[in-house]
Amino acid sequence: MFKQTEHQQKKNYKASIYNGIFYTLMNSIAVAFLVPFIILLGAKPIQVGLLDTLPFFLTSFLTLISYRLLPKFKSKKQFVIFFVLLMAFLWIPLALAHFIFSRNVTIWIIILIYTFIIGCQVIHIPVNTDWIRKLFPQKTIGEYTASIQIIYDIVSVVILLVTGYLLDVVNHAETLIGFTVIFLLAGVFRYISATYLYRMSTTETKDELTDECNKMARPAISVFKKEVLKDKQFLYFLIFVVFFYFGVYIASSYINYFYLAILKMDYSNYIGIQIATVIGAIFSLSYWGYICDKFGVIKILKTTILFAPFIPLLVMLLAPSMILLLLLSFFSGMIWAGINLSISDYFYKNINKDLINHVSYYTIIQSFAAFLGVLVGAGILSLSKSLFNSEIMALAVVFALSAIMRFIAVLFGRRLKDHSKRKTHLFRDILLQRPIIFGLKRFQMLASEEEKKLLHTIISKEQKLKVDMKDAFGR
Repeated sequence: MFKQTEHQQKKNYKASIYNGIFYTLMNSIAVAFLVPFIILLGAKPIQVGLLDTLPFFLTSFLTLISYRLLPKFKSKKQFVIFFVLLMAFLWIPLALAHFIFSRNVTIWIIILIYTFIIGCQVIHIPVNTDWIRKLFPQKTIGEYTASIQIIYDIVSVVILLVTGYLLDVVNHAETLIGFTVIFLLAGVFRYISATYLYRMSTTETKDELTDECNKMARPAISVFKKEVLKDKQFLYFLIFVVFFYFGVYIASSYINYFYLAILKMDYSNYIGIQIATVIGAIFSLSYWGYICDKFGVIKILKTTILFAPFIPLLVMLLAPSMILLLLLSFFSGMIWAGINLSISDYFYKNINKDLINHVSYYTIIQSFAAFLGVLVGAGILSLSKSLFNSEIMALAVVFALSAIMRFIAVLFGRRLKDHSKRKTHLFRDILLQRPIIFGLKRFQMLASEEEKKLLHTIISKEQKLKVDMKDAFGR
């Protein structure tokens, strides 16, 4: 059985921070640049939606073969690192695709390659979740994941500031070449993150891994019957996930399209929206982590999802005012920080056995709901556009339907129960304790001197990157 000293745990914590930072750098580039890139190539709304969900849906079923692939590796750590390195390599063909194919074909090639990239990410998610759970104490996992996520979000703000500048640069220079350089950087960042994963502890021997796989490698239908249908709370959780992510992805994939194609928002304002969302998460994550460990993840989930139905409608209503959109994005970042933290920590705190299979089924269900939401959203968008002869009105219909489905998910979420026995009052203990103020106070004490030096180093590197890119584009 895996045991670690306090020194090993600190070493793993530091390595996990570095890994997460460079993963965040890669992911921030993907989120910030892929949509503008394919829109520049002439992508249609359905293609923008498919880029966001199709890769995740198609590859989600790979999680079911985790136990069959694991015996080919020496440890779960080696399994994770292999697919992270493969993911880093695949950014090269994505970056170069537009040199080889016509613009219309390039869009589909990018979606295909990005599907392989997401596949490398998805296939190691269950294994990585199980590996991480063994490295860090379960009783404080909420504050651990929240504090690390804050560091990641700080880094993502820095990279978004740089990318906002770079988007303007590539818009005035050789645009496609600029995107090529940026996507190659994404691959470099992912490779660097793998080097820090390598420094983390191995949690099992080869023999222990083989024994575990032999016990757990069962037919998918058998696992579903024994691990899902018999666990009523997990089944309720999956039903909630279906309605919630279906409702979310009916509209969310088209919000960026609304900003860039309908509002004609310039890249600086577009990046400002992204940054406001991240800052909202930064200032609330400490609070959500505290509540998660004190009262349980379901209580956070039930609280934060109450606000989710209003977000797509407010995007449309507040569109004329950039200031109000920034405030909405900040608030949305707070809400999504609570939702994402509670869902991810649900598995750490509420699933006591066979975590890999539970995460696998969640991944499949969540990706299916998201993909179905995009397809329904696209169908409603097309039908409404022909009916009203207005793309703005069509988007309004899509956003309204998204709000309705999110509200239905809220009703299903009420049936979820937490393993935590500590009682709490929704408004007194969660809402009225003001997560922003709590986050500001905790943020001052978040980083140790070592972590502060780490953040200073990363920010310095990003500033140097900005200067290097400026020189590269001759601006």
